[in-house]
Amino acid sequence: MSEVEHKGLPEKNVLLYKLNLVYNQSRDISYDQQQKNNQDFQQSVSELLESFASDTIRVASVGNSQEVWEKLTPVAREELSIIIEELMTNMKKHSSASNVVLKFMQKKNELEVQYIDDGIGLPLERLMAMD
Repeated sequence: MSEVEHKGLPEKNVLLYKLNLVYNQSRDISYDQQQKNNQDFQQSVSELLESFASDTIRVASVGNSQEVWEKLTPVAREELSIIIEELMTNMKKHSSASNVVLKFMQKKNELEVQYIDDGIGLPLERLMAMD
């Protein structure tokens, strides 16, 4: 949806292809089929991030590799996808960012995800009120 909003409607064959992907994903979820392998998840993360890029928003990722996703369970992958999508949606709605970077790092048995953007952030008054 974000891609269509920022880049307009793609040509008919591209749109049909992407709609077919969405259909297959929703069908797979409804049938509770086996989750995607590491390479597919790596591609899925790339496509998700790219869908939020526009003429005014540059999105980059570091460490989105098969090795990073190896130790993640299918459930953890799904949850991480939801979190990334929520981060990106909030960035788009609230931060007025021009540059966004997500960094994925495997540290022992944990995956660390760093999110950085150059948006407006929280006002200092709200940060002080959180203490």
